[in-house]
Order: sequence, then C-alpha cells, then structure tokens
Amino acid sequence: MITQNRTTQTSYGNTSYSGKTEQKDNSDDKKSSGSASSSSTSVQNYQTTMDMKIYNDKSDIIYNQNRKAFWNTGDAYKNTMEYLVKRCPLYSK
Repeated sequence: MITQNRTTQTSYGNTSYSGKTEQKDNSDDKKSSGSASSSSTSVQNYQTTMDMKIYNDKSDIIYNQNRKAFWNTGDAYKNTMEYLVKRCPLYSK
C-alpha cells in the first residue's frame, strides 16, 4: 500500500534583462535598447510512505516492512519499492 500526501509547493522564478546603450560621437545623445524576460516554475512536494506485506499460501504474513520515501517527488514510491523488494527474503538477482 502506498500513501502519498501533498506537503508544500515550491516556486522558483527568474528575471533577466539584456540591454545596450549607444552614444553618437561628439554628442550628448544616448540611445538605449534592451529586452526583459521572466519565467517561473512551481513544484508540488509529497510525503510518500509505503507499506509492503507478502503473504504465503496460508494467508500468513511472511514479510512486513514499511518505509518513508527519502525524496519528496511524486514518483518517489518507485525508489522506495525497489529498496523494500531488494531487502525482501524472496529477492534474487
């Protein structure tokens, strides 16, 4: 069983400006031109917990482990599942 809860949402932003100024010879006139751009990204963070149980043919639990995911991404359950399966008594390479 996998439980995922939304936690925080993180936003990142970036603004940049590129410009140049030109001055004509023997004149106080200056000409400026430039451009600006901005971008932002939002990331939703999750708290993921996995509870893994393996039963035998008699419905007895032979393996029971739970683990909280280290990463806070939406697909963190994949690494958590891999971790638990590798420590399972039935695992073989």
